[in-house]
Amino acid sequence: MTSSISDFYEGKNIIVFGSITFPGKVLIEKLLRSCPNIDNIYCPIPILTKKSNPNTNHHFSPIDIFAEIYTTKLFDRVRRNNAKFQEKIIPFDINLLYSSLDDGNNVEQDNEQKQTEILSYKNIQNTVDICFYMANNSIDFEEQNLKEMIQTNVIDLKRILTFLKTCTKLKSIVYLSSIYANIGK
Repeated sequence: MTSSISDFYEGKNIIVFGSITFPGKVLIEKLLRSCPNIDNIYCPIPILTKKSNPNTNHHFSPIDIFAEIYTTKLFDRVRRNNAKFQEKIIPFDINLLYSSLDDGNNVEQDNEQKQTEILSYKNIQNTVDICFYMANNSIDFEEQNLKEMIQTNVIDLKRILTFLKTCTKLKSIVYLSSIYANIGK
């Protein structure tokens, strides 16, 4: 017997901002386990490079990041029910969205790779039905500074909402932020 939630998500394309955070991973696992007929789950990931974060010596692609996530115990039940579940997850560098927003949609592109990215941007723009924004920094507020919190919860959100306004099939946006947490001491 299928549930009305499973019926609602059937054939839908979902985008999860914050897919590598704890709540994001749990959401993806729950969606894959409870709603097996989801079409795709797009997972934009901020990629840390030497340029964006001088403290890092590594550059991992979105696919590398999710390859590690797939093997965690969290996905054991999903893996038992559908060994090919990872085919529904489409991780990509969030800069694909940001650069397309910054360049505008009508800018002529010289670079063939850039054209491919724009086509992918257009594909996401024309297929996303549901958005989950779960991009929190950390629930340990002593680790964060105000600048990081404003970047994630205000500036990045504004850019994402600009993108979401252009999505032709969007039905729902769900927002979860660590800024609303009430930590008692």
